[in-house]
Amino acid sequence: MIGQNIGLRYLIPLALDKLDENILADGDLYDGDLLQVVLKSDKEYWKAERENWKRMCGIFNRDISLLESHYNARSIKEEWFSTFADFKKIN
Repeated sequence: MIGQNIGLRYLIPLALDKLDENILADGDLYDGDLLQVVLKSDKEYWKAERENWKRMCGIFNRDISLLESHYNARSIKEEWFSTFADFKKIN
């Protein structure tokens, strides 16, 4: 539902709890797909919920080395980092 921008006010905090425990938590497809869908979710939500935006940035920055060293395909890793670069520009 996050990927469809439905219920973000309720679902993003739950997703952040999950990502805080394990940034590579998977949704349905692969390790880290929850991270990707959260980072790509509606920019207006993140503008309105700046504290959650800060929290997501903190989680990502804390776990950069884990993301870099994970066995996922290079293209997936590149997408995480490129999506996060765009995400940081929101606020």
